[in-house]
Amino acid sequence: MDGDLSLSQLERIKRAYRLMSVARSYLDGIADIVDDNERKKQFVARLQRGNLSDAALAVHLKAYRESHNGAELPQEDPRRHGSSALPGQVAREIANGHSLLLHMPTDPRTGFCASILNSKDSGEIIVVIRDPELTPTMSDSGHDQDPDGADLAHLVRNGAAYGQIESAQDMLDHAFETGIIPPGSRLALVAGSMAGNVALTLKKMNPERFSEAPEAHILVNPTGLGMPHWHESFYLAGTNLGETETYREILQVYRDLKAAPALATPKLAIFPDDGELIQHFNAARDAPPIGPADSVYGSCRDRFAAAFIRSWYGIDLPPRPAGSNSPRTYHDPSVLSVIQMAGDEPDGFWLAALGYQPSQRVCIPIEWQPGFRIGGLKIDYGNKHCYSLGAKSVEILIAYKKADPALTIETIGRIMQVAGSSHADRIGEAGAPGAGGDVLSDMIDYLRDAVAGDTLSAPTPCTESLNDFARYDNKGQFHRDAMSLQRKLSRFTNGHVIPLIDMNEETILREAARNDPTGEALRFALMRNSPVAFIADEYRPPQWAGTTALIGADASPSFPDARLRQLIQATTDRLLNGADKRTPASEQYRAARQHAASSPTAATSSPSGTGAPRKISTRTSRNAEGAPILIRTVTHANGDQTITILDVDNRPLQRTEVRGSTSGDRTTTVFDQAGLLVYQSVLETSPVDNCRVETTQHADGRTVQTVANAQGSPVARIETAPVASGITRTTRYYKSQTTVRLIMDKDGKLIERTVTIDSPDEPAAVNVFDSKAVLLGQGEKVVHEDGSTSETIQYRDGRIMRVNTDQDGQITSRANIEPGADGAWVEWVSTSDGSLLRLTYDASRKLQGRQEIEPDSPDFKRHHRDPFGPY
Repeated sequence: MDGDLSLSQLERIKRAYRLMSVARSYLDGIADIVDDNERKKQFVARLQRGNLSDAALAVHLKAYRESHNGAELPQEDPRRHGSSALPGQVAREIANGHSLLLHMPTDPRTGFCASILNSKDSGEIIVVIRDPELTPTMSDSGHDQDPDGADLAHLVRNGAAYGQIESAQDMLDHAFETGIIPPGSRLALVAGSMAGNVALTLKKMNPERFSEAPEAHILVNPTGLGMPHWHESFYLAGTNLGETETYREILQVYRDLKAAPALATPKLAIFPDDGELIQHFNAARDAPPIGPADSVYGSCRDRFAAAFIRSWYGIDLPPRPAGSNSPRTYHDPSVLSVIQMAGDEPDGFWLAALGYQPSQRVCIPIEWQPGFRIGGLKIDYGNKHCYSLGAKSVEILIAYKKADPALTIETIGRIMQVAGSSHADRIGEAGAPGAGGDVLSDMIDYLRDAVAGDTLSAPTPCTESLNDFARYDNKGQFHRDAMSLQRKLSRFTNGHVIPLIDMNEETILREAARNDPTGEALRFALMRNSPVAFIADEYRPPQWAGTTALIGADASPSFPDARLRQLIQATTDRLLNGADKRTPASEQYRAARQHAASSPTAATSSPSGTGAPRKISTRTSRNAEGAPILIRTVTHANGDQTITILDVDNRPLQRTEVRGSTSGDRTTTVFDQAGLLVYQSVLETSPVDNCRVETTQHADGRTVQTVANAQGSPVARIETAPVASGITRTTRYYKSQTTVRLIMDKDGKLIERTVTIDSPDEPAAVNVFDSKAVLLGQGEKVVHEDGSTSETIQYRDGRIMRVNTDQDGQITSRANIEPGADGAWVEWVSTSDGSLLRLTYDASRKLQGRQEIEPDSPDFKRHHRDPFGPY
């Protein structure tokens, strides 16, 4: 494990990340619910809420009602969810696959919280321990917890957070004594950070209760153990104890000295020069006992008990490892390995410890959380110490491993580092990180594009700031995209990923010029500025109607040598932009590229092929939000232009390249702030009727074509979009005020045709026909004030259907309406994210109820439809 990871190991780590989110959820009372169905339902609901307590949710609900005239906070609003909330599908998988045997609510004395689960598949009993929050308000626990004492000071000073360990041991004893855990059971552990310290100590004290297999236990960035080097017993002078007995006695001494500090009086004579210890003793002797609701870490008795143990047993913290840029040199996980190493590795890393100390370790690449601004030691907690980002990274590692098992974690990490969407500067003097870093959603989309076939999906939402990072909907979309990609990849055999980071420009040119699937895959990757290409036995790279064909290999060639070199230059420039982060991986890429540039045969054309600039102008403006921006225009000798929009710190926000021709045609290519293609538009004149036709290919696979007559008046607009069931094509004819929408299957065969005729005085009339022009239904389309629309159609077979679109014309949902005898009705709403809702209305069309239907229920199978396809 001290290097690469297998697919099965990655799956196990993924489960561990999910279970750490389980530990962070408020599961009070769930295990006590008698009814199985109700218990599972409440379990799922709590996992989807995440680390948000009942009290915190009540505050959010009340604040929303007071500011919205008594209306309830919508179910999908992120304020209903904490940052550890799990997507619905994941929550259901955990609830279906595990029984919750015991949940220990947050101990108000120490902040300890844990759950014990039983895996229905493997029979494993798993203890998952929640890591204490940085501050009590992060998850609104409502307890007066001292986070510095629990997380930092107590742990760094003493090598262990004894109050947490005491709570953990009490929970474990209770579970065995009451039979919640069957006698003789061997447990698995999942924990991270400081909870890793508790887990490691718990296993040291109870080796007979935990599995001996290292792979049974997964600890993420554990703070490690304080190691006692003097094993003489506190109670039996001159008696040396073994390792397990020493840890057990340490806990017992801690319990005893908290309750009665005077027990240490005879032993204090051994430390006559330890003035600090005597000072702690005097304060503890006069301090009141610690009550059941008091903070342990705020008590003088706790401070004396921990200080005495440190002196008596000679607790040593493991040393900081050598080799700051190599996480594999961590011989022992420790407090210092987590805190002092914060920011030392560019882009950040996760350390996964399997088993207990000493244990196997592996470095997992992870994005630098974009936009996170916090100084000091805690910078680590917002980046490589962040569970959700680690979980996303593992999803990506699994996808790339399914695409090509030969890929190593190190290679995937290099792709992530070099191809990051923006710079990830090192920590500055003030403790603030640079602007952005690798965006994990890009890594999914690179591979999704490479195996997309003839259609490309919409890009996965990425994390742009700390607030966005906590958004529940983006997290769910990331998971859905990752799962969809992994399922698709599982269908291929002998999959092979070609990383462009391992190739210089001449090598890319040679391979991309091949007239075979490998060359075609590389050409498509270059069109997308992607660092990876994919080929497999049951798969041919995207054809795009011949646009990836070489000259002489297809009737409509589009890859002359000059264009191929241009795309290679643009792609390598894109990777070089990521290489500016100065990571070890990107330095290797930079060196390879510089070597290629010094070769006599290296490509020398500029990205746009426009030669030296003739004129550069810069002007100031403001964006749609009113923020100041700079617009820099570079005009080349042949009239081509490069227009870059920058913020006030001179960071690029958008780049547009405009290329013309002697015939008056024009190509406009727009890139976002990460250098990723947004769209490319080609404006041409029809030789038949002199109409001007502009065709825009968007990054999400949509094609929009606008047609204007010779005088510039609009004639038609045609949008073609790939959807799950096939293709939709919507044509707007301006002169006749008619819109025709075609639904076709994957082979292009017509399934359904919808004709909408606008009227200036009333809702538009809608008629639906099948492929043979037989009328299926009629209805009307209403345009709302915000530009969104609702189209309701009464079909001849009695069905009533409604299609809703947003202001951009994109379908958001489709509903099957079931009228009732009393004028009420029920709507079964299939949304664009794949979920199904049941909405009930009274006779006055007032919403009475809203229910999300589970995917495994009969109602879901009966009523769910593709919102983009026919009914």
